[in-house]
Amino acid sequence: MNHMGLSFFMAAILAGNAQSLYSAESDILEISPKDERGLSLGPMKAGTVLRLQYVSGKWKGWGALPSASPDDPNVEGGERNRVAIVSAPTSGPVELLSLVPADTARQAFEFTAPRNLENVALRINDNDNNWATNPDGHVKYRVTIGTASVIPQPAAKQSLPAKPPVAPTQPKPPEAAPPAAKQNTFEICSTSTSYQHAVVDSAWRRNALCVQAVVRLNESVGAKAPSLKAYFYNKNRQLVLEHKHPSLVQDHPDPPPAPERFLPGRKYMVFFGVNNSIERGKDKWKHAIIVFGNRDKAAAEIYPKEDIAQFDFPEKALVIKGRGK
Repeated sequence: MNHMGLSFFMAAILAGNAQSLYSAESDILEISPKDERGLSLGPMKAGTVLRLQYVSGKWKGWGALPSASPDDPNVEGGERNRVAIVSAPTSGPVELLSLVPADTARQAFEFTAPRNLENVALRINDNDNNWATNPDGHVKYRVTIGTASVIPQPAAKQSLPAKPPVAPTQPKPPEAAPPAAKQNTFEICSTSTSYQHAVVDSAWRRNALCVQAVVRLNESVGAKAPSLKAYFYNKNRQLVLEHKHPSLVQDHPDPPPAPERFLPGRKYMVFFGVNNSIERGKDKWKHAIIVFGNRDKAAAEIYPKEDIAQFDFPEKALVIKGRGK
């Protein structure tokens, strides 16, 4: 496997010490199109978050010139030239976990490990198995591995130096502290895609593409049971598929209960399978909206990132009300 250019941060992850390095800064890694097993990132536990952001470079899965940017929405060759997140165990076949979408230079992509994985790697999503003949080229991504709560966020601006002291004045009565922001009852912590053994089109399918979400109920809702839905839209923002409940999956270490049995404060990972009817043609899906709530309150997130106000769905008014808009 190709580990060239790895810093101490990523080398330690390869050695299995990722838990102690979750607060480390991200690293810029170079991915070659010539390695079938890809650039190894090491083991990942279920729930680990992998964040990827395009930096530079081009490659291609055929021909003589590396002319395709995987971050281009209209990349030559389509998904064949995207970055693939794969499971690459020491023994056994490589398994596709998720494709990295376009426009990550503008908005980083986050993938959440659906289960404990022996070894996760990044490679070109080539499908002809002629890895060695791919043209010389590479792409660079900024990679961060951690959990949603500790992945570094942009640093806040530093405050201005304090002004020189002035003559003392009559002290004012202390002002009351502002009330703490109320936490939303329903929370969607992250969204991404993965490939699962799931029920899609009323039948079990291996390596089925799913939109996945990590959700949390932050307080008891009593008899007002919550629900989880997904709405899929094509490039024209037209609704092409609705899931009224999450899809069943197999081989998952911690299958979630039905939403009405969710315990407050605990995170659950849920999946929504992508039906055959929206994988190609005029109804090919481009965005999915996950909605978590009940008849009184609701939260929603869109994947990939987009202005959710531009899409129509039944719970939209509840979601906007909850955001204070």
